[in-house]
Amino acid sequence: MNFVLAGIFFGCFLAVSVVNLICGYHEWEKPRRLTKPFCLLFLALSAVCLRPTEPLIYVGAFLGMIGDIFLLYKRNRVMLVFGGVSFLTGHLCYIAAMLLLMGRAGQLNWPVWGYMLLVLLVLELLMIPSIYFLTKKSKPFTLIGVFYSSILISVALIALQGMCWGWEKWFGLIFCGGLSFIVSDLTLTTTLFRHDLKRRDFWIMLTYLLGEVLIVCGLVFTVA
Repeated sequence: MNFVLAGIFFGCFLAVSVVNLICGYHEWEKPRRLTKPFCLLFLALSAVCLRPTEPLIYVGAFLGMIGDIFLLYKRNRVMLVFGGVSFLTGHLCYIAAMLLLMGRAGQLNWPVWGYMLLVLLVLELLMIPSIYFLTKKSKPFTLIGVFYSSILISVALIALQGMCWGWEKWFGLIFCGGLSFIVSDLTLTTTLFRHDLKRRDFWIMLTYLLGEVLIVCGLVFTVA
């Protein structure tokens, strides 16, 4: 029964996502805004049905839905910050879910994490000039952007580590999802602070939805 419900909700996710992308492509603003929050709602509900005992997975998706609601008003900087916090917390849930899976499998090799943190630090230092440029030399948004980007990169790095330990199949989805999410946020930041892009919401949502579904599916099927 849970599997059937999960399939129904996932089908709803795909249907609403397609509608949202079509609206974004044609720049039909009202239906695009109306359908946007329902995409992650249905994805989260499908994860609830499949893995009810793994709250970190579906809470992460629900937080994505909340972030989507805030970003309906992304030109308002306060709402933009709230949306960013929601997405950030969601990604922390995904990271915690990955670490929990690795811990259960006895794959938490702590010396390796030291090297990974070093790689992350180097990437953060390299990101500072580009984020400072993208945000029009806004120091607060540069600081937030570097921290937020480091969390996104951490999702991809942890997934990559899981792939190296033999979980290529499903953690590969999470890795690709993390990269897709980074592309989405770079596009969002560029259009907000630098210059607009034709059909921007289509490109942002295409890479964002792809990132979310790959991460959630990767986690759901790794648990199985």
